[in-house]
Amino acid sequence: SPQHQPLKLQPPQHQTLKFLPPQHQPLKPQPPQHQQLKSQLAKRQLPQRTLVSNMR
Repeated sequence: SPQHQPLKLQPPQHQTLKFLPPQHQPLKPQPPQHQQLKSQLAKRQLPQRTLVSNMR
């Protein structure tokens, strides 16, 4: 039975895994960047289309 005690020391290792999820939070700030890229592309594409329509 004393050997089962070391197994009880393992659960604390899962606490270290709980520190990993915070790393996923940095990934959340990235989507806003895609929105900026979409806004920039949209702003760039819209003027180009207007220029093309004017050229035609």
